Amino acid sequence: MNDARQINALPPQVTVLEPFQVTRKQLHELFNSPQLVRQMIAAGWILPVRPGKAGRETLFDYQSATKAYDRLRAGEEPPPLPKRGINQLVEAQ
Repeated sequence: MNDARQINALPPQVTVLEPFQVTRKQLHELFNSPQLVRQMIAAGWILPVRPGKAGRETLFDYQSATKAYDRLRAGEEPPPLPKRGINQLVEAQ
């Protein structure tokens, strides 16, 4: 008879990520729009879990991506990204 601990135990080679994480590329594939993904990240709808650095990309919380999808389905839109020209003008002043 199998012990419940043996049934529920994960093999040692399995890594469990909490929370489930996705890359920016995977977000682009999920939403089919890199621009929309940038807007949702900038608006705080999709949350980074691990910041990127040289040789390592940023990972994002999958659950926040599903909540962002629910917001889109409910008719919400993330705010547009600021125009680059406006940012350059503000920095120059």
